[in-house]
Amino acid sequence: MTLHLSSRLYHFGFILMLLHGQASLAMGRSITATLSSDLSEMSVTVAPGMGKLEAQAGSLMSELEIVSNAKRQGRFLVPLAADKPLVYRVKLTHSGTQWGISRWHSPLRLTDWTDWLLSPVNWAMTRPFDLELQVPDGMLAAVPFQLLGQQGGGFLYRAYPILPDHGGMALFGSADRRILSVGDQEISAVVVGEPGDTSEMYFDWIEQVAGVAVDVHGGAPGEKSMVIVIPVPFVSGVVPWAHVKRGGGSHIIAYVREDAGIDELLADWTLFHEMTHLYHPYLHSGGRWISEGFASYYQNVYRARAGVVDPEYAYSRLLAGLERGRSENEDAGNRPVTAGGRMRTYWTAAAMAFEADAQVRKNSDGEQDLAMAIGRFAGSQMPVDRSWHPRDYLAALDQELEKPVMVTMYDDYVRDRFFPEPELATHWWTEIFSSPVTSSIPHKPL
Repeated sequence: MTLHLSSRLYHFGFILMLLHGQASLAMGRSITATLSSDLSEMSVTVAPGMGKLEAQAGSLMSELEIVSNAKRQGRFLVPLAADKPLVYRVKLTHSGTQWGISRWHSPLRLTDWTDWLLSPVNWAMTRPFDLELQVPDGMLAAVPFQLLGQQGGGFLYRAYPILPDHGGMALFGSADRRILSVGDQEISAVVVGEPGDTSEMYFDWIEQVAGVAVDVHGGAPGEKSMVIVIPVPFVSGVVPWAHVKRGGGSHIIAYVREDAGIDELLADWTLFHEMTHLYHPYLHSGGRWISEGFASYYQNVYRARAGVVDPEYAYSRLLAGLERGRSENEDAGNRPVTAGGRMRTYWTAAAMAFEADAQVRKNSDGEQDLAMAIGRFAGSQMPVDRSWHPRDYLAALDQELEKPVMVTMYDDYVRDRFFPEPELATHWWTEIFSSPVTSSIPHKPL
C-alpha cells in the first residue's frame, strides 16, 4: 500500500496523528473505530462531549452491541455519563457481494460507513468531527471523508456532514491509494488489490479522465471527491457497473474487468459519464433525469474533446441516444419525463444540455458554453450538505451565464410529454465536439 500526499497535508496530518491518541478522547469531537483482525467487527469509542448519537442506517441499531456508557432510544444512542467515553461494537456486513469481491481480493471488507458509524444528532447543523480508523498493519482504510494523515495502521479523517443519510463506501484491506492533483483540487483515488503495474494503470486512467473533465469545465469538481476502482473477473464489459454515492462527499465506485488494458479503459464511456456527476449536487424531487441526461451528454463531449473518439463518432453516439429516448417514449404513449422509462430518463436532459449549450454559445458569440457554468458552480458550491431541487440547480447555472436559458428550458421540458427536438444544436455540433477546451490546465494526452 502506498500513500502520496502533498508535503503540507502529510505533515499536518502526521502531527495530528501524534497528538490524537487517547488525549483526543478528552478533547471531544472525535470517534475512534478499531477493526478486528479478521475484518468482521468494528469497535467504536466515542469521546466524551459528543452527546446523543444517531444511526443514519435503519439496520445499525438492531446490529449494535453496547459495551459501556450508553442506552438505546429508538435510533439514538445516549451516553449515561457525559464525562466518560461511549463504546459500542457492530458486526460488519459486505457490500457488493453480488460480485463475490471478498473471494477475489483478500483481505478485504467493503461496507457502507452508515452500517457501523453513529453520528452526532443534528450533525448537519453542527460541525465536523475527527474519525480515527485503526486497522491491521498493512491494510488501507478508505472512507469518503477528508484524509488528514496516516501512521501505520491508523488513518485520521475529518468527517463532514455531507448528505450523511445517503451513505457511502467504506473499504478496509488490501488496496492502494493516491491523492491525485486535478486542476486546483485533489481527488482521492483507491484501487483494490496489491500495488503494482496494474494499479498504476488504473491511477493513470482516473487522472486522465479527471483531467479531461477539468479542461472541459475550466475547473475541478468539488473538494473531497474520491474514485474507487474494484477489479473483478468473469465479466464481459470493460466497466460493467459504476455509480456515485454522496454520503461524506461525492465518490465514484467503478467495477472493472480485471484484465482490461488502458486502451480499453479509455475507450469505455462509463467513467467519463460518472465523472460528470461529481460536478453537480444530488438532485431530488424527480431530478434524476437532469443528472443522468447531463452525464449522458458530457460523456460524449469529454471523449471527443480528449481525442478518445472522433468528434463525428461522439456526435453520432449522442444522436443515437436521443433516438432511443424518442423511440421508447413514443412506444410508451408519450409520457412526461418524470414518468418515463430508462432511455427517456437518460436522454431527455441530454437533449436539453445539447440545446442549452448551443444557445449559450449563440448568446455569447462563442465566448461561453454550458460546461463553463457547470464548472463555476462546482468550484464555488461543491460539495454541498443538502440535496437540491433540479430547478434550483439550473437557476444557479443561469446565474453563471450572461443570458439565462436553463430554467426556461427546464419548465418547457418537464411539461412536454413528447421527446424534445433540439434543432438549434445541430448547427453547433462541430464547435461543441471539436472546439478547444475551456481551460489551459495541463493534463496527460490520451
